[in-house]
Amino acid sequence: MGLRHWLSGLGLCLAVCVLPAQGLDVGDPAPPLKIAEWVRGGPVDLKSGKGKHIYLLEFWATWCPPCRESLPHLSEIQRKYKDKGLVVVAVSDEPGSVIRPFVERMGEKMDFVVAADDRQSTWQTYLGGLGAQGIPHSCIVDKSGIVVWHGSPFEDLDQVVGQILSGKYDIEAAKLAAKAGRLLNDYFQTLMQARFTLEAAQREELGKQAKRISAEFLKAAAKNPDLLGALAWNILSWEDASARDYDLAVQAAKAAFDGAKETAPSDLAASIAHVYARTLWETGQKAEAVRVQKQAVEWGKDPQLIPELREALKRYEEGAGNPSSRPASQPAASGPASAPAAARVSSN
Repeated sequence: MGLRHWLSGLGLCLAVCVLPAQGLDVGDPAPPLKIAEWVRGGPVDLKSGKGKHIYLLEFWATWCPPCRESLPHLSEIQRKYKDKGLVVVAVSDEPGSVIRPFVERMGEKMDFVVAADDRQSTWQTYLGGLGAQGIPHSCIVDKSGIVVWHGSPFEDLDQVVGQILSGKYDIEAAKLAAKAGRLLNDYFQTLMQARFTLEAAQREELGKQAKRISAEFLKAAAKNPDLLGALAWNILSWEDASARDYDLAVQAAKAAFDGAKETAPSDLAASIAHVYARTLWETGQKAEAVRVQKQAVEWGKDPQLIPELREALKRYEEGAGNPSSRPASQPAASGPASAPAAARVSSN
């Protein structure tokens, strides 16, 4: 998930109807598409497309506002890379009778292949197999037929597709990022489970398990500021302040900030500085929070992001931002409890 996009409040729609599937991961061969109806374009056979095409599979629905927002950009990507072998395939779990009139209304804003899933078979294989928490969700299959990337369509799809087509894509780094993403979800799911467990001994064991997962995550995400920032932000956003692991949030946010400096000035660096500033603020380091938030404002480029960054700086400077939830002398909680990491949260 792109950090700056869930910071700006863009949502995702929970794919609650998707059942668990056998594991699918970055580096695995792409399973075949099981389609009930090709609504626009197609048919597409991933196996016969080996050596000729890379495929951007988009999982969406007509009722999902973020999905509708992402579609025009997918059309732009399709047109940009069509001559280089890119094929965008959007798969909805809705019937063709629902999808078709929507596609007709969208016109050139959906300038790619559109399909109706066969009783959620493809959704279960890809969304369930990859552990996706909702839609919209994208998956890229390279010319060798391997799953090489998956995530939010609001992320830098242009850059990823360009790297794959130019042969500059780092698949090993992608595998490590995918592992870190799984650990991030495992961490919060473990803490969620602990929160609703009545037996003290079991809660303690789950807390220890979460600690082990978080340590493994920090290693896997060491070179991924985006995921480190996501961990910190989700900890800070957890509704039960007493259960937030501020030490872990500070460690992750600081590592994310140090890594993001290499990309500055950029919106990614600005968003991560924003996360780090809030982490500092909530742990009582207010002067440092102001300094880092000023850096976030200097780095920001996106017109939609900049007002949010400036408003946070104003609150910090006036001393009226989020009050310190954990005084410096307060011991850290045994572990955070947070919403699933894939859920985007709005800044506050």
